[in-house]
Amino acid sequence: MGVVTGVIGCILLVLAALHAFIPHASAYTFLALYAAGAICAFATLKPDMNLTLARVFAVATTAVMFFYFAVFFKMTPHFHEEWYRSGAALEGVGMLLSAFAMIPVLSSFSCMLKADCREELEKKAGRPAFFGVPDSVHEETSRVR
Repeated sequence: MGVVTGVIGCILLVLAALHAFIPHASAYTFLALYAAGAICAFATLKPDMNLTLARVFAVATTAVMFFYFAVFFKMTPHFHEEWYRSGAALEGVGMLLSAFAMIPVLSSFSCMLKADCREELEKKAGRPAFFGVPDSVHEETSRVR
């Protein structure tokens, strides 16, 4: 999964760099959105992330993903027939593909928050994990095995 999120991060970083050189009013907004997505994707590569930081990145990833969808759907009224063949539609396609690319990134953060090793961290913190599984489910599954 780390390879996938690393590739996603690199692609988003390239898209951010490309928007740095586009003389368009919204280019810096796109640059910031792509850079935020790249930061979230690269953050999944850190193996021992703090629970609080993982939660923050999970929420940030969700927000970035919804911003990608929002920007794409804001662009759609301006698309003409056969919009996908024009060069101007590349921004729309980039936003749409970036939104779907954030799903594996969000999945990585979700796995971090639900990992078995989190039980030790929860005991140290003195409280259950926000995305944790209730103890009754753990007991039932362990009896089934």
